[in-house]
Amino acid sequence: MNKNRSALKNTLVGNAAFSVISGSLLVLFSQKIAQWFGLENNTWFWVIGVGVLFFGGFVWWVAQSMRRNWVYAVILQDALWSASQCLCLGHLVYLLPEMYGLRWLPP
Repeated sequence: MNKNRSALKNTLVGNAAFSVISGSLLVLFSQKIAQWFGLENNTWFWVIGVGVLFFGGFVWWVAQSMRRNWVYAVILQDALWSASQCLCLGHLVYLLPEMYGLRWLPP
């Protein structure tokens, strides 16, 4: 295996491990996380956690098979996930002041 392919495989394995850890934490602590956000219903955190667990398994499989099209699929899914998180965080920046009376943004 050449050096670039080995680096890609290591990156995919790291991505899979981080996804499995994150998904497990979301599933195991979904109720506590919901409480941190002031929510009574923890369903979304649990569902997202299960999805992240499946994604982690998929990325692990891709790391083992190293099929080019599947590697591109992982890259696309990661890019879409990152873009969606930017939108969520951007929305929170404007939502938090209303929720908690914070005044770091001009009106």
